[in-house]
Amino acid sequence: MGKSIGVAIRVPYLDPLFMDYAKKLPVKFKVNVENGVTYGKWLMRKAYDGLIPDEVVWQSKAPLEQGTGTWVFPDYFDKKVATEVFEEKKKLYLEKDDVILSSKEQLIYYAMFRKHFGKPSDVYNDKSGKHCPNCKGYVNTPLGFCRICGNYPI
Repeated sequence: MGKSIGVAIRVPYLDPLFMDYAKKLPVKFKVNVENGVTYGKWLMRKAYDGLIPDEVVWQSKAPLEQGTGTWVFPDYFDKKVATEVFEEKKKLYLEKDDVILSSKEQLIYYAMFRKHFGKPSDVYNDKSGKHCPNCKGYVNTPLGFCRICGNYPI
């Protein structure tokens, strides 16, 4: 994308030389304790210690959702969907599609998926993947969760 506007994109931590170097570092430089707290990327944090504010250098790792704002969705959908409606739809999709829904948020996503693609078992029917007990779809992934409905573990 950057190339299309004349900008060279560099990803220094994925540079093969850097990666080879990092692989050879002892674990204590990658994960270590500072002031009683265990930190990853310890060597990099130490390199910036004193150069940038401590609250930046030593901040704890936050889940990706906090940066994207998606952590607000469960509460939002919980308020948006009445419990009676959720229970009704949950029962309907279980009977109609043999799909187990566990939250109001999941109901909203499933309804959108169903509207545009159909039942997961019809769309994702390549039986070479892992079978999800909740949505009955097949997911060809080494991951332990279903990329269709989010069920964990599969």
